[in-house]
Amino acid sequence: MNMKTNKNIALAGLRFSFLLFTISLFYCFTASPARAAIVINEVAFDEPSGSPDWVELYNNGNSAVSINGWTLDDVDAATPVTINLSAAVPAGGYVVIFIDVAGSDETDFSDNVVTLYSGTTTTVGLAASEDEVALYNSATQSSATIVDFTAYVGDGQAYGGIADQNDAILAGIWSSGTYVSITDTGSGYSIGRVNNGVDTNAASDWVKFAGPTQGTSNGGGTVGGGTGASNENCSNGLDDDADGLIDCADGDCLNSSECLGGVTASTITAKNLEVDPTRNPFSPYDTNLSYQNVPIMFHVTSASVVKTIRVSNIRGEIVRVLVDNDTGPTGTSLAGLIDGSVLWDGRDDEGNIVPVGIYIVFMEAVDSVTGERVTGKDTVAVGREF
Repeated sequence: MNMKTNKNIALAGLRFSFLLFTISLFYCFTASPARAAIVINEVAFDEPSGSPDWVELYNNGNSAVSINGWTLDDVDAATPVTINLSAAVPAGGYVVIFIDVAGSDETDFSDNVVTLYSGTTTTVGLAASEDEVALYNSATQSSATIVDFTAYVGDGQAYGGIADQNDAILAGIWSSGTYVSITDTGSGYSIGRVNNGVDTNAASDWVKFAGPTQGTSNGGGTVGGGTGASNENCSNGLDDDADGLIDCADGDCLNSSECLGGVTASTITAKNLEVDPTRNPFSPYDTNLSYQNVPIMFHVTSASVVKTIRVSNIRGEIVRVLVDNDTGPTGTSLAGLIDGSVLWDGRDDEGNIVPVGIYIVFMEAVDSVTGERVTGKDTVAVGREF
């Protein structure tokens, strides 16, 4: 065998190794099993007199899930709530269950929400001072059947939960001795996931909502019922709620007007479009709220430029329209802005978390006066928890 043949074999082996590496890298970023998970998304346990408490479930996966026969428990319930729902919960669907009250179930998912009534034979009762809520996929409650769990304690009360929490700990979906700590401010508030449907199995997933969001998205950590941040001032440069996150880096501000097109020193870019390099890659599952979303920064030539910003997967399929003709998320207007940014929370237009992988963000803009086209493109990586 001559030297040329040896060299060709070596090169072929190198090319094959590189091909295997490329394929492995591609699947590290893009391969993700279909997720279909029902989570406890919000809990209202101190409703005003005459109004029942309720628990909101949410399907954060990509396919419908049947929850017929599943049960809700609060540790001391001799008779848990049994869910009777023949229709499967669609991806992005909500189920609101009113506790310890009779009523007529509404089971049509045409508006993506159904409401169920537990009836009065259950012994589940959510205490305002401290309690826990556990969801099981069976009439039998055990660590093998528990699906989701949360616990809360108000005003320094002693936490009394044992059984359901032990199931959750054994199942690896909760940490021993942890709970959502709240301050009792009367009634009519709730606790909800700081980012809608995002579950990292930690008490830090949860915050207190001054205004509950029954049957609708919790937003991206918008405290106060999805209408703005009640703890973090989103434009003063200070860490108002002492959580280590400032202004638009705080999940409280994800849907605030200041962070949807607002210009700060960190959002100005000389490029037409740029994904914030300090938050790329990012992960909707990250326990650090700063990395659960990523700013998409833009710069155009004049105030008359009308902007559209979209996110596509590597196959060129549009997964999210962030800005449509100067209209941003939740209807915020970006008209007239030369510099600014919008946040992407790693979800598609249906509200589902996108698979892990590389995504392309691109802007198509037209000057309404001159007709000049302005375009920009960048890539962003969505990962699991870092």
